[in-house]
Parts: sequence; C-alpha cells; structure tokens
Amino acid sequence: MHLLTNKRGAFPRDSRAADKLTPDRLAATLMKRYGCLSGECTGSDLAKEAHSQRMEFAEKYQGWTALDYFRAACRLDGINQPDEPGELIRAATSGGTSPSVFVTSHNAALQVGFDSGPDSTRGWTGESDKKDFLQAEVNRLDAIAQLQRLPRGGAAEHITTDAVSENYNLSRYAAQVLFAEQDIINDHIDIYGQRFKDIGRAAARLRPDLVYSILLANANMRDAVALFAAGHSNDSALAFSAANLQAALAAMRLHRENDVPLNIRGRYLIVSPALQYDARKVLRETLLTGHGDDDVLCRLRVDDRLSASGGVTDPVSGTKHSGSDTT
Repeated sequence: MHLLTNKRGAFPRDSRAADKLTPDRLAATLMKRYGCLSGECTGSDLAKEAHSQRMEFAEKYQGWTALDYFRAACRLDGINQPDEPGELIRAATSGGTSPSVFVTSHNAALQVGFDSGPDSTRGWTGESDKKDFLQAEVNRLDAIAQLQRLPRGGAAEHITTDAVSENYNLSRYAAQVLFAEQDIINDHIDIYGQRFKDIGRAAARLRPDLVYSILLANANMRDAVALFAAGHSNDSALAFSAANLQAALAAMRLHRENDVPLNIRGRYLIVSPALQYDARKVLRETLLTGHGDDDVLCRLRVDDRLSASGGVTDPVSGTKHSGSDTT
C-alpha cells in the first residue's frame, strides 16, 4: 500500500494551496486531465477572472492522481482523509463534493464527445420540445383550392378542408457507466473521460440513426401509402445521373394536393459515399454564376448510413436497414 501513495503530482498539503482549492477548481483540474477544459469564457469580467483562476489552478495541478481528487474532496467537505485507498474513496463519496465534481467533469466530457459527432441531417430536420411520453400528432391542414370570385354584395363560400396528421412517440435513450475502485486506485480514471466522450458521440449519432431508419424503412404514411412512392412524386429506382436527378426534382415541383401546385423545391441531395463524387460533379456543373442559395441546385449531404454495405440499425426496433450505392 505504501507504493500507492508514492506517485506523481502528489496532493498539495501546504496551506496556500488549500486556501485556493474550491469545488469548481477541483472540477477544472479533472476536466484538464480529461482533455475537455475549454480556455474560452464569454461571460462578464468577473466570470472571466474566475475562469482564468480555474485554468491556472488546473494547469498547476494537472499531475494529480485519482486518489488526490478524493483527498481534495474530503478536505473541501471537512472529512478526515484516511490513508487506506479504499477507505479514502468511500469517505470522499459520502460527501457532496466528490459526486458533484465528477458529474461536472463527466458532463463536460459528454459535451465534447457530442459536439464532435458529425450529423448529416442538420439543415433539413428540425427539433421541438415535448413535455411527456404520450403518443402525439403532427397536424396540418391540406392545401386550399382556389378562392372563388366574390360577386358584388355576395357572401364568401365556406371552405371545406381535411386535417392531415402523423403520429409519433418520444423515447428516452441512456447508458450507465460503473466505476471500479481498482481503476481509481491504479490511477486509470482517464479511461472514464474517454468513455463519457464515447457516450457523447453515441448520443450525437442517435438522431441521424433515427432519421435514416425512418427513411430506409419506407413505412406507410397516414394515407396508407409508403413514404417514398410514385403517388408522392418522390420515388425512383433509377441509377443516379444528372438526367435522373433532373427528372426527380421536376417530379417534386409538379406534385399537387387538391390540384393545388405546391412547387416543392428539392434543397438537399443526400447520397451514400459511393455516389459523392458523381453527385458533386453534377451539382458543380449546375451551379450558376451568383453562388447564392437560389443558384445552387441542391446542397449535398453524404452519409454511410445510406450505403449498401453500411446501412443503419433502427434504435427503436433493432432492425438493420441497408441503403443503395446506385440510387
């Protein structure tokens, strides 16, 4: 056990270091070790000064061992610091500082992982809040036919319209990490910082996994017709080419509801990696001179979930869906 205490970056026992120790500085030190401490602060001058002090403290004591964090937590909580590692861990986790510091640090690692995850659905999907997990509906009214000419002194006719809706449910997705006392004693807590970053990246993958699962499942909509179908003017089994893309975009523009021209514009072209160069070439050749939004035929998104070999596993059902490298 004596060897366990003879490690790098020993916990500072001088009074000056103790005076500077605060829970947020302790959390900053752990975040520094995890590689998720940001050097930026956009708050007030007072907030920037506090952040600068946290950065300075974390830089100075970044060599602390895992047991040093627990010793520091005990000191902040006014708890005796046992010499035996197991007892030290149990003493620290019985207070309030240790759980708070680790939650703060692991949330930061989660956020770093989440922010690093690419999401090809951004721009053409939206988000909204829901207060419960009950089945809900997305409602809209179908397109209104032409307005009727109103004769002088006449009364306007009543409009008859139908409500169009699709059902959905909100679900919660989660993972749990178990801390092993042995990893703490062996000073292997870096693996937990990496693990929480991995969970953050998994959380970032969740939305595109759900979106592409819906697209590739091609389930029936409220009209008992598949999402992609000739009746919806959005289905084509033809290989990708400039001519076939033109035909698909034209079909979307020509789609009508109640004989009302909707003029739907295709704004995003989403393809598998096998088609990305062909897609870029087609879009580059159709780019006009202004380079504004109206001069771009479509914006390109590439995702392996649409490939024949990759595909995506539906987070809800566990069903594996395959894409296509030709259409």
